[in-house]
Amino acid sequence: MPTTSNPIFRSSAAQHAHLCATAAATRSIIQSSSLPLTPISYFAATITSLSNSTMLDSNALGALTSFLSIVLPLVGGGEIKPEKAGEAVRVLVRTVEENAGSLGTSGVRAVVKCVGVLVAEFCDLKEWDSVALGFEWLVKFSLDNRPKVRKCAQDCLLTVFKSFESSGIFKKASKSIYLLLKDHMPLAIEMTSSGIVDGSKNQAMPMSRPEHQEVLHLLNVIKHVVPHLSPKVRMRMLSQLLKILSSQFSVLTRHVFDVISAIFETSGTEVITSNAEDIFRKPRYGRYGNYNAEIKAVETTCTTFYNLLCASSQIPSEHFFSVVAFLFLRLGEVSAIFMKHILLKLGDLMNATSASGSETKHLQDCIGSAVAAMGPEKLLGLLPISLSTKNYSCSNIWLLPILKKNIVGSSLRFFMEHIVPLAESFEKGSRKVKNSVIGQDLQAYAHGCWDLLPAFCRHPSDTYQSFGALTQLLIRYLKKESFMLENIAIGLQELVNENKNAHAPDQGSVQLIEVRITKEIFIDSLEKFQLLDDIGEHGNNDGSANEKEDGGTDAKRSQILDLASCVVEGSDNDMVNLLFAVTRRALQVSDEVAQMEAYQTLSRILEKHSWFCSSQFAVVVDLLNAVKCSANITLLKGRFACLQALLIHALMRNVNEENTDAFLILNEIILALKDSNEEGRKVAYDALHGISSKLRSSSDASYDGLYHKLLTMITGYLSGSSPHIKSGVVSALSVLIYNDPDIGLTMPDIVPSVMELLHSKAVEVIKAVLGFVKVLVSCLKPNDLQHFLSNIMDGIIRWSSVSRHHFKTKVIVILEIMMRKCGSAAVKAIAPEKYKDFVHGVVVNRHGKTNSKEGGNNDTRPELSDASLKGQQKRKRNDSAISSKEEGSARPWKRQRDKKQNAGKSVGRGKHSSHYGDLQKGKLDKNRGSEVRDFKTKLSGGKKHEKRIPTNRKDEGKIHKPAVASKSPKRKREGRKDRRSAAHRA
Repeated sequence: MPTTSNPIFRSSAAQHAHLCATAAATRSIIQSSSLPLTPISYFAATITSLSNSTMLDSNALGALTSFLSIVLPLVGGGEIKPEKAGEAVRVLVRTVEENAGSLGTSGVRAVVKCVGVLVAEFCDLKEWDSVALGFEWLVKFSLDNRPKVRKCAQDCLLTVFKSFESSGIFKKASKSIYLLLKDHMPLAIEMTSSGIVDGSKNQAMPMSRPEHQEVLHLLNVIKHVVPHLSPKVRMRMLSQLLKILSSQFSVLTRHVFDVISAIFETSGTEVITSNAEDIFRKPRYGRYGNYNAEIKAVETTCTTFYNLLCASSQIPSEHFFSVVAFLFLRLGEVSAIFMKHILLKLGDLMNATSASGSETKHLQDCIGSAVAAMGPEKLLGLLPISLSTKNYSCSNIWLLPILKKNIVGSSLRFFMEHIVPLAESFEKGSRKVKNSVIGQDLQAYAHGCWDLLPAFCRHPSDTYQSFGALTQLLIRYLKKESFMLENIAIGLQELVNENKNAHAPDQGSVQLIEVRITKEIFIDSLEKFQLLDDIGEHGNNDGSANEKEDGGTDAKRSQILDLASCVVEGSDNDMVNLLFAVTRRALQVSDEVAQMEAYQTLSRILEKHSWFCSSQFAVVVDLLNAVKCSANITLLKGRFACLQALLIHALMRNVNEENTDAFLILNEIILALKDSNEEGRKVAYDALHGISSKLRSSSDASYDGLYHKLLTMITGYLSGSSPHIKSGVVSALSVLIYNDPDIGLTMPDIVPSVMELLHSKAVEVIKAVLGFVKVLVSCLKPNDLQHFLSNIMDGIIRWSSVSRHHFKTKVIVILEIMMRKCGSAAVKAIAPEKYKDFVHGVVVNRHGKTNSKEGGNNDTRPELSDASLKGQQKRKRNDSAISSKEEGSARPWKRQRDKKQNAGKSVGRGKHSSHYGDLQKGKLDKNRGSEVRDFKTKLSGGKKHEKRIPTNRKDEGKIHKPAVASKSPKRKREGRKDRRSAAHRA
């Protein structure tokens, strides 16, 4: 129960006074019956009081229903049996029906909310009889004329639909909604027949009766529940809705189209195609007489706009162009007939104006709408781009950027037959003209025509028929003009991305781009850019791998890699090896820009071609091993995308035995979690999260057991000797726990192993562990948290006396979350005798500032709360792994360390008893030297300094594996003290 600090108790409002009185009375009833003060007890007592609702006045009735709506969501799942839930629904329904006059809007809304919770969470969702009364009652109030009641009922109804577990229930619920629509059809037809075309007359007539509003509310309900209706009912509903459509606009038109749209989104193509004609024919044409009237109206409208254009000597306003643009799009292809003169006038305005591009933006956008509406073929027939052979003047050349921006769904053949000859004419003119300035302009116009290629590749209408001819044309030009490569790459990317499902007529599925043609284009591009040496014997050019090349070569290689990335998915084995050869060369000798493209291409190869990842695994690992890791975040993202695919494959290669390659890759990710750069940490977190998510969610049988193995590998790092490594691993586990709280239950050794680290003296390890604990207690459900209470208490309570580094504050926050979820009594009971007073003080402080809620909601993941500490001290929240929504912080990588205490040493070798000795490095290498991050803190000065020092690998042939995490929650403590932590504390 809330304490007197709650604002309700201080409120002078009458309804709050009644609510407090009801809560107190209910509490007395429960105590007199010697029952525990739990949510289920309050629920039972309140339902019993409502069963005698005829003896209650309106104030008491409203207070009881409001109190019940507060209590019911706190009841745990399964605490109310389906039979009792059904009885409660009957009591609530009877209460509303018998007291409709005295129960206000808030009271009805509270009852609706309670019925929704009872039906969705406690009734038997496999038996229609158990949910029928509550379901039909919610449907009834979904049409209520009170907006708050109606909205609440609609939300509850949608929740109930999502909760159904039986196909039989779905069918009966769907039928109930359909019958309701059928009963309202006479009213809907009446509203349609009395509808209006414009808003000038009979405006109030369609809504003259309350029943008409119900029709609108019903259509709104159907729109939201359509995805949950059975396919048969959806088809029957569609048939009913088509009866309402007509050629005239009515108050129902928009609502009907919304429902039809929802039906189409959740139905197959057969539903759409079988009804498309009826849907579009009715509103567009109606009766034949109406069709003729519409044509005349369109002609009149277009003439009016043309006259307005002719009457003005200046460029019209943007509002005028917006209306004309809408008219173009509305008429579509026939705008070439009705709006021909308007388009010509717009062209005259563009030719006559000397204004800048910004001043003609709206005019250009309007013409762009014409391009999208009628297509470039018809528009260029009205406004042709041409070159005069006499004086080399050009007409309508301003159309090129407009066409580039707005062409969609055109024809590749039109590009070859009209645009390419136009580009050739500009090129010939540039060679013939004597004036160098005009020649340069003509050359630019030629390039502008070729720039239209990607636009014509957006959903072309004749890909199957014309693509072969287009490739031959492009190969011919590619050998002559290097500037074509970028346009070809973008065009191919458009075709690959947007036409993957292209089908040839009567010939079934076809491959869009033949591999032979792709390979020919790619090799021709390499030859044009003088990069054929990159492929050599499929890229075996290690001799010059360390020689960086000039910027011009890197820029060319970037374009080649951009093309390579586009064609990875459709390539065969030989083509993939060719692409990898270019990619490897770029990683070895190029600058960062080319390496970005190389990483992207390599990650796509590893993702799309599993055979390559298997056969070339060692080669790829050695390649990444040899490439120096950059601080560039984009490069780091690309590198880690490759590491994700490699790590998953490494896990699959040796499922039942330890894998050196997997440890090497994981080691680089773990060390990146401790990067001083926030964005670098985020990349590492994203990579780890991506790997774990894929292993958990994949339906591939070959992934079975890999997730468990990954967790075992990560926890094995906890036995390492470096505090820097340990804190990084704990941070990684925080991320995994946040996304999958069940880890603590499926692998019960993880939590005790992490808690054992609290015996450490290393500051950064303690920070990381306390952050992990906060995430753990925040994400686990109360029942699951009970298993770890004692272990957590024993671990964290010893740090409650240490105020430095905010350890005491962190412990208090964790205790508060535990109390909120499991109850203050449960937490106090497990506190060691030495710390009883401290825990009691946390309880008192918490009750003084927040509501004391014993127990928790089992249905949703609780939010973290630090409210009880707010205002006591200004502390930084940067060092917690995951902060709550109430704190305003985001994911674990968002923290920024206020100070780097005891920040990692160079990873040692040989003398450590841990098996991690040779793996605690930031680079992925087996036989080469590498760099590791060495974070140092000047403890006395208070400023952070970060430095990377190269460390050469020793014992090259010897790769140690991490020891398996101890299964004993009481692992042997590490005896060595961290000297820097000791110095800092001193």
